[in-house]
Amino acid sequence: MSGTTYSIEHAKSARSTCKKCKTKIESGELRIKQSAEGKEGFEVSTYVHVECFSLPRKFASGAGKISEEDFVKDVLEDPSGEILPAMADEIAAKITAKAPSSAKKAAKAGGDEDSDDPMTAIKELSKKREAEGNTGEEPSNKKAKGNMTLKVDAYEFYKGMTNDLLKDVLRWNHQTMTGNKNMLLYKCIDGHVYGRLARCPMCNGVLKMHEDLTKIVCNGKFDEDTKIRYPCNNSHPPEEAPRWLPWYSEEPSDEQKAEMEQMIEEAAGETKAGSHDDDIETLKKAASGLEWKLTGKAGIKKAVGDLLEVLQAHANALDLPEDPKEARSKLGSLIQMHRDKSVEEIIPLIVEELGFKGDKDAKAAKKEAAVENICKNPKNVHIVSVIQELSELYYKEGNRNAGLSYSKAVMGLKDVDYEITSENAMSMCKGKTKVDGVGKGTAEKVTEFLKTGKIEKLEEKRAAVGG
Repeated sequence: MSGTTYSIEHAKSARSTCKKCKTKIESGELRIKQSAEGKEGFEVSTYVHVECFSLPRKFASGAGKISEEDFVKDVLEDPSGEILPAMADEIAAKITAKAPSSAKKAAKAGGDEDSDDPMTAIKELSKKREAEGNTGEEPSNKKAKGNMTLKVDAYEFYKGMTNDLLKDVLRWNHQTMTGNKNMLLYKCIDGHVYGRLARCPMCNGVLKMHEDLTKIVCNGKFDEDTKIRYPCNNSHPPEEAPRWLPWYSEEPSDEQKAEMEQMIEEAAGETKAGSHDDDIETLKKAASGLEWKLTGKAGIKKAVGDLLEVLQAHANALDLPEDPKEARSKLGSLIQMHRDKSVEEIIPLIVEELGFKGDKDAKAAKKEAAVENICKNPKNVHIVSVIQELSELYYKEGNRNAGLSYSKAVMGLKDVDYEITSENAMSMCKGKTKVDGVGKGTAEKVTEFLKTGKIEKLEEKRAAVGG
């Protein structure tokens, strides 16, 4: 190996540690690998989060100076061939955001920091409080004033802690631990005032503080089955982000830790065994008298019909297909798969496979509310939702390029401030009315949805995954 090489990849596990922020890089998260030849000719590699990466000196100054965009295009390698060039703009933007501009550097050198920076405002008020014995010039808005007072109180509580202690606090509360001292400190202040960041209502991913400290964002969720990270476009002002209480400034007890774990599992839809025990026992009792002979076609057909009646009569409806023929086919497949089991043994497996309609409806409503929160025009919620779902399904089947394309379309569609109709949808892909991320294919699918109430390609993807 001659010289140092730089490559982009999805972390294959959660074992690597970011060289810059010293925290674990999550499985499936994008990371930059820096490889060089060590002693005795062995390759030595280090890893950093994309957000933590800074251009090496030879690329940042002097004759070899290049832009972040050119670094990604000409220097950064992609052994998988799945990340670049599709995500080149996004990666370059994250690297650019990491490096402070020369104007900001000059302002800091002159002591003129941006007072709009939340952390700077808190520090200034803390200094005034210390000097004058009060909170100084706080916002006139009563709610903002109250929150700022609480933030200053929290700042004074945490400011003397080391990075390791701040990370402990974040770890106790199941919050992300990336960033420098300023970021770690502000995360603790934010949590102390508003509570622990809950899971993203759109994708169940991990919410985190944005680098500019002004919003809470979700970068998506890693799927263990497909080994793919699904991107997400959800964001909230800190005071409106979903939260869990309480916030722990001291290490929680084992019981409190268990409660937090349960909240996370429930938010992800990973209901624990036992959460539907009453339903399962009721179904077992109702099915106990059924004739259960699965040795021939006639016996299986009768068992499917009889059990279907029991399931459909249950008060808490299982998520069976609405079409009777499809419902019988779905149930028949499950019974065939477990034909060696008794009816009492098979019911918990059916419940686990199908789930309850009420649970899925509640999850869908929660997701729709999250989409409504990010849409500038609430009348476009259903459009954004179906394109977001299409993106997720493409990712699920392993088509990252298509998934990313529709994910970018979602980012553009959510910011459209007018109502999208079948008459104006195609104008989003061209000319002065072009919407970022929306190409002809997406515009055609939006038009199809507005005219027919569905997207044929989406229906195909849903059917392929049993949806």
